[in-house]
Amino acid sequence: MAGFLRIAMVVGLAGGLIGGGLNPQPAEAAGAAEFYKKNVVTVVVGYSPGGGSDYAARLLASYWPDATGGGAMIVKNMPGAGGLLATNYVNATKPDGRTIVLGMFGGAYLMRHLIKDRAMRYDIKKLNWLVGVFHEAWGLHISIKRPYETIADLKKAKGLKFASTSPYGPGSIIQAALIEYLGLDAKLITGYRGGSAMGLAGGKGEIDVAIQPTGTGLASMKKGFLKAPFANLSQKRVKVFPKTPAFPELLKMTPDQKAMFNAIDAAAYILRVGAAPPGVPKDRVQFMRDAFAKVVKMKGFKRQSKLNFPLGPTPLLGKELDKFVAQASDIDIAPMKALTKKYLAIK
Repeated sequence: MAGFLRIAMVVGLAGGLIGGGLNPQPAEAAGAAEFYKKNVVTVVVGYSPGGGSDYAARLLASYWPDATGGGAMIVKNMPGAGGLLATNYVNATKPDGRTIVLGMFGGAYLMRHLIKDRAMRYDIKKLNWLVGVFHEAWGLHISIKRPYETIADLKKAKGLKFASTSPYGPGSIIQAALIEYLGLDAKLITGYRGGSAMGLAGGKGEIDVAIQPTGTGLASMKKGFLKAPFANLSQKRVKVFPKTPAFPELLKMTPDQKAMFNAIDAAAYILRVGAAPPGVPKDRVQFMRDAFAKVVKMKGFKRQSKLNFPLGPTPLLGKELDKFVAQASDIDIAPMKALTKKYLAIK
């Protein structure tokens, strides 16, 4: 392994065109290959440095040269509103295939679409989907500054503060369901710029509970900010935390509650997804999709993935990614939004 991350900054443009020699590719594909060997791609991450999405982008970027025959990719962090700022920015860039965005699917793309957020300047049905990686479970972690250890302790507490990014982001809607179903006295404190920021807030004692993807939660634990998760807001237990119960184990849900939780679980599904703005030439979109498909299969990429994502790459690509986005975009958000609104500290 060449360092912690082989981040691709500016790489020499060595070698011939991809697909040259005895098996030449169509002129269109060859043109895209040459374009990406000569141009630097910027992947804009809608979260702060140090979080899971930031790591995902830097890891993908570090293997981009291997998949493109010498191309280069750099990462630019643009945190704000759970990924909204970055996605708006990329959507407005020149659609030449040199600027893409990577963010949490639920927060950066889906939830804004479902709630018809007026601040959204993009249409998820028109973005060019490139790669989906690193599925994880949402874990709920108690601040190291708090005496609580179990759900029973939380049920006795008053005025609990649960951290989240945006008012109707995935972290908010899934925590709202837990607060409601367990009858906790709690409010959602929004405005944090990602998992690492919420972990730090837990370490300082600003909040009682922080919601974290598996890998980010492990990092926050190692830093001494948060305790091990008391619950995973998923359908089943996570092998990394075998003693931590999954949501359905916490209580016996009514049919209506179960249906609601299943819908919330689908809407809040963790997946880091890369996308290009509308209008990028089709051959360049396909080249990027193919390049990322190569990256996620590389042994080094898989090995390094597990440093931060215990479940590995868990890729979602091509038609399966398109199908996932299409189905998610039709989820009925109204019941989830109404439930979440009850627990927002600032409505």
